Amino acid sequence: MDQKKKQDDILLLIAIFKLIKGIILIILGVSLITFFNDGHVAEIQNWIYLRDIAPNIIDSVFDKIDFVIDHKKMIGFGAIFYSIFFFIEGIGLLAKKKWAEYFTLIVTSSLVPFEIYELVKEVSITKLIVVFINTAIVYYLYKKVFSEK
Repeated sequence: MDQKKKQDDILLLIAIFKLIKGIILIILGVSLITFFNDGHVAEIQNWIYLRDIAPNIIDSVFDKIDFVIDHKKMIGFGAIFYSIFFFIEGIGLLAKKKWAEYFTLIVTSSLVPFEIYELVKEVSITKLIVVFINTAIVYYLYKKVFSEK
């Protein structure tokens, strides 16, 4: 009975971790979409034009800003879309659904190579922690799923 309780506790922690990541991505996505909009940029642009500050340089800068804003919006929508996977994983694990263990194992393990690539490209403590936690999740779920057969 202690083993089952321990497994339930670990699955609960994984579910909470996934839900927190989902919430963070929703906040990030909404922030990127709403904060960086054409209205903010247009207001700043009009203010600068009224003061006749280096119009040629300003046009070039705002062309680059428009390019970045479009990409930030795409990243924002991507973050919101990706958060759906975290919510499916988290809610499924909270509901103790077997399919959620498989789903979490597949999704998490498929992303670990990208996380390792990002870690190698630029090392940071946050990336290291995320890679470690996700690798531990994959290892745990792999052992759990395939030892129950």
